[in-house]
Amino acid sequence: MAQGIIEPIEEVGYRTRPPLLEDVSIEGPFRTPISHALDTLPQRDAIEEDYNWWRYSRFAAPWLIFMLLLLVSLMVLTGYTQVGTLKALRDGTPRYYMLEVITDADTEAGVKIENRNVRISAVVIAGSAVLIAFLTVYAKPVAPIRKVICFICGVLLFVAFILAFISLGIGQDESKNHRRCEALRVLTNERCRRREHLANAALAMDIALGIACFFAAVVVFFTTFTGDFKFARTGWREEERDQEREKKKKKDEKWWDPRYRKLFDYQRRTRLWITLGFLALVLAICIIQIVLIVLMHRDHDVLELMGFRGRTSTRFDGTGTRREPFEEAGWSARNTRLRYAWTSIGILTILLNFLPWRSRVIAWIFFFFYFIVGAMAFVSFGMDVHEMRASRDLGCPGTNSQLPYQGLTQWQRDILSSINTRTNCVNGEFVAIAVLEFMLGIAVVIYLLNEYLIRSHSIHSGRDYPWFEVGKIERRYDSRRPVRCELTSKVMTAKEYYYQHRFLAGPSVEGSSVFTGRTGFTANSGL
Repeated sequence: MAQGIIEPIEEVGYRTRPPLLEDVSIEGPFRTPISHALDTLPQRDAIEEDYNWWRYSRFAAPWLIFMLLLLVSLMVLTGYTQVGTLKALRDGTPRYYMLEVITDADTEAGVKIENRNVRISAVVIAGSAVLIAFLTVYAKPVAPIRKVICFICGVLLFVAFILAFISLGIGQDESKNHRRCEALRVLTNERCRRREHLANAALAMDIALGIACFFAAVVVFFTTFTGDFKFARTGWREEERDQEREKKKKKDEKWWDPRYRKLFDYQRRTRLWITLGFLALVLAICIIQIVLIVLMHRDHDVLELMGFRGRTSTRFDGTGTRREPFEEAGWSARNTRLRYAWTSIGILTILLNFLPWRSRVIAWIFFFFYFIVGAMAFVSFGMDVHEMRASRDLGCPGTNSQLPYQGLTQWQRDILSSINTRTNCVNGEFVAIAVLEFMLGIAVVIYLLNEYLIRSHSIHSGRDYPWFEVGKIERRYDSRRPVRCELTSKVMTAKEYYYQHRFLAGPSVEGSSVFTGRTGFTANSGL
């Protein structure tokens, strides 16, 4: 042996606790296993030697869901900011105008802004708690870390419960005031449209969110302290280590009695799915509340550059000539079409990728489409930033009389000049779209690097894995890692011991395992 090279230390294989093996029969990003595909050693050998079999990492599914949410958000915001219809898109300018007195007011569409802010805080805190809880259950950390994270999630849900009812108290008397008005209704004689049905729906969602968060916090606290809010860890080592840390279960002798074990397992699964159900309910209410918040925000007073008559012509101008260009708030038709195109491709690609594909060729076809989507996200980001800079170079009219109104007669313009109310140019929603585009581009780059490009070969099997998984695979799950039999001291591969040698080495000696007193565990496939 050459000096400086360290041979891998053999793992000790126990007959009742065989070495963990990687589940190589998984398909798709959700890592769906094929039933009875690894029952025999020849079956495992055939699957492991199939080079065309592509296996996604545990990182793939949650990151693809995150990218899907970004894509859906971008498509919805694109529809929200487009000018015209899909068949007749028009060029817009990424900004809109508001009177300064409205911008600085403490109300929005007749409702206090503090009510909106508290409602947003409740939704963000509740949604974040649910997502963190889901990721924690999916990641399967060790018991102490899992309990701390779940306890924090329960506290956040309780805070969201309090904020939801504070929002209810603030908005209870404000819902009847919610309305949509045109900023120049004095000149156009347009009446405010009552929109209290949206405010009442938001109040109902406040009640639903508060109740759901309260019960979700209760069940999260309960199942965290009982140790039920978790998926089973991979393999007997991790399971036994978790059970050792569950103090209540450790003291209960019935836990180790086979007659009660099925009952305890059923109770644990029931409590787990009840907890997940409450968390899913909270997340669904948060999504509905976000939609209502956006709809209510759209009712704020905006200076419309054309009146209720619609898109006007020069005959409504007292001079008979159109001296100023018409301006509508929104993106250009080019940017809108481009964003619709690549977001549609991205959403369709991810949905198709969720199917349990296992072909390496198909996986690299998905890589190509993800690369296109990421590149187009950065292209759209650059084009949108260019348009926002161009709109800034146009200058922001200081007063409403300087705005390029259409459809106003000369006497109406004279009235505007006499009022001379200051205006502000607002582009918050357009900035949000640009930020989401950049985030999506970065997310695609991270996904492609971690899932496709930065991969390493296992020193045992030679199969390639993402850089963050290869070390764990080599130490715990590679079927070709060396294993030493506890009885014969013979060294062999883990899969040979698991499928053959442990049945030929004779009965195990009581107490020969480092874990004594509990020999009823069955071998589980790893990872």
